[in-house]
Amino acid sequence: MPVYLAHGFRWPRDGYTGIRVHTIVHNLETVSSEYIQNAHSRAGLLASLRKLYPDVMAALEKPPSCCIDFLEQYDPDDVSEDAVSQPYAFVCDRIVMIAGGQNAEAHASQLLQGGGGTDRL
Repeated sequence: MPVYLAHGFRWPRDGYTGIRVHTIVHNLETVSSEYIQNAHSRAGLLASLRKLYPDVMAALEKPPSCCIDFLEQYDPDDVSEDAVSQPYAFVCDRIVMIAGGQNAEAHASQLLQGGGGTDRL
Protein backbone atom coordinates (compact mmCIF):
# COMPACT_ATOMS: atom_id res chain seq x y z
CA MET A 1 0.00 0.00 0.00
CA PRO A 2 1.48 3.37 -0.95
CA VAL A 3 2.03 6.15 1.53
CA TYR A 4 1.36 9.74 0.51
CA LEU A 5 3.19 12.74 1.89
CA ALA A 6 1.10 15.82 1.31
CA HIS A 7 1.59 19.52 1.94
CA GLY A 8 -1.72 21.32 2.10
CA PHE A 9 -4.83 21.47 4.22
CA ARG A 10 -7.73 19.25 5.15
CA TRP A 11 -11.04 20.46 3.69
CA PRO A 12 -14.16 19.08 5.42
CA ARG A 13 -17.12 17.99 3.32
CA ASP A 14 -19.69 19.19 5.88
CA GLY A 15 -20.13 22.50 7.62
CA TYR A 16 -20.36 26.10 6.53
CA THR A 17 -16.87 26.08 4.99
CA GLY A 18 -17.12 22.53 3.62
CA ILE A 19 -16.89 21.17 0.10
CA ARG A 20 -20.64 20.49 -0.18
CA VAL A 21 -21.62 24.05 0.77
CA HIS A 22 -18.91 25.49 -1.49
CA THR A 23 -20.26 23.59 -4.51
CA ILE A 24 -23.83 24.74 -3.82
CA VAL A 25 -23.10 28.39 -3.00
CA HIS A 26 -20.87 28.82 -6.05
CA ASN A 27 -23.19 26.81 -8.34
CA LEU A 28 -20.53 24.30 -9.39
CA GLU A 29 -22.72 21.92 -11.37
CA THR A 30 -19.86 19.76 -12.68
CA VAL A 31 -18.39 19.15 -9.21
CA SER A 32 -19.15 15.97 -7.31
CA SER A 33 -18.60 16.93 -3.68
CA GLU A 34 -18.34 13.26 -2.71
CA TYR A 35 -15.41 12.58 -5.05
CA ILE A 36 -13.37 15.62 -6.02
CA GLN A 37 -10.44 13.82 -7.66
CA ASN A 38 -12.23 13.23 -10.97
CA ALA A 39 -11.41 15.55 -13.88
CA HIS A 40 -14.67 17.56 -13.90
CA SER A 41 -14.69 18.12 -10.14
CA ARG A 42 -11.02 19.04 -10.07
CA ALA A 43 -11.39 21.55 -12.92
CA GLY A 44 -14.54 23.10 -11.42
CA LEU A 45 -13.07 23.50 -7.95
CA LEU A 46 -9.80 24.93 -9.24
CA ALA A 47 -11.66 27.46 -11.42
CA SER A 48 -13.79 28.44 -8.43
CA LEU A 49 -10.78 28.86 -6.14
CA ARG A 50 -8.94 30.90 -8.80
CA LYS A 51 -11.96 33.21 -9.09
CA LEU A 52 -12.42 33.60 -5.32
CA TYR A 53 -8.75 33.86 -4.35
CA PRO A 54 -6.79 35.04 -7.42
CA ASP A 55 -3.74 36.32 -5.53
CA VAL A 56 -3.41 33.26 -3.31
CA MET A 57 -3.89 30.83 -6.19
CA ALA A 58 -1.42 32.72 -8.39
CA ALA A 59 1.19 32.45 -5.64
CA LEU A 60 0.48 28.75 -5.08
CA GLU A 61 0.49 27.83 -8.76
CA LYS A 62 3.87 29.26 -9.65
CA PRO A 63 7.13 27.35 -9.33
CA PRO A 64 8.30 25.53 -7.30
CA SER A 65 4.79 24.40 -6.27
CA CYS A 66 2.97 25.09 -9.57
CA CYS A 67 0.27 22.50 -9.04
CA ILE A 68 -2.77 22.46 -6.77
CA ASP A 69 -4.33 19.03 -6.52
CA PHE A 70 -6.83 17.11 -4.44
CA LEU A 71 -6.26 13.94 -2.48
CA GLU A 72 -8.86 11.68 -0.90
CA GLN A 73 -8.69 8.66 1.33
CA TYR A 74 -10.02 5.46 -0.21
CA ASP A 75 -9.99 1.86 0.95
CA PRO A 76 -11.29 -0.67 -1.60
CA ASP A 77 -11.87 -3.21 1.19
CA ASP A 78 -14.06 -0.85 3.23
CA VAL A 79 -17.74 -1.78 2.92
CA SER A 80 -19.02 0.41 5.75
CA GLU A 81 -21.47 3.31 5.37
CA ASP A 82 -18.57 5.80 5.27
CA ALA A 83 -16.82 3.99 2.42
CA VAL A 84 -18.32 6.15 -0.31
CA SER A 85 -17.29 9.46 1.15
CA GLN A 86 -14.81 10.29 3.88
CA PRO A 87 -15.52 13.32 6.09
CA TYR A 88 -12.78 15.38 4.42
CA ALA A 89 -10.44 15.66 1.45
CA PHE A 90 -7.07 17.37 1.12
CA VAL A 91 -6.12 20.38 -0.99
CA CYS A 92 -2.39 20.13 -1.65
CA ASP A 93 0.35 22.02 -3.42
CA ARG A 94 2.72 19.08 -3.04
CA ILE A 95 1.92 15.36 -3.09
CA VAL A 96 4.50 12.62 -3.11
CA MET A 97 3.65 8.93 -3.25
CA ILE A 98 6.24 6.77 -1.55
CA ALA A 99 6.05 3.07 -2.24
CA GLY A 100 6.97 0.84 0.66
CA GLY A 101 10.01 -1.39 0.71
CA GLN A 102 13.74 -1.04 1.05
CA ASN A 103 13.99 2.26 -0.82
CA ALA A 104 11.29 4.12 1.14
CA GLU A 105 13.83 5.91 3.35
CA ALA A 106 15.90 7.00 0.34
CA HIS A 107 12.75 8.29 -1.37
CA ALA A 108 11.77 10.28 1.73
CA SER A 109 15.26 11.80 1.83
CA GLN A 110 14.99 12.70 -1.85
CA LEU A 111 11.63 14.36 -1.17
CA LEU A 112 13.13 16.63 1.46
CA GLN A 113 15.74 17.82 -1.03
CA GLY A 114 13.45 18.02 -4.08
CA GLY A 115 11.32 20.63 -5.79
CA GLY A 116 7.54 21.03 -6.00
CA GLY A 117 4.59 19.52 -7.77
CA THR A 118 3.15 16.03 -7.78
CA ASP A 119 5.75 13.27 -7.73
CA ARG A 120 5.73 9.52 -7.61
CA LEU A 121 8.90 8.05 -6.16
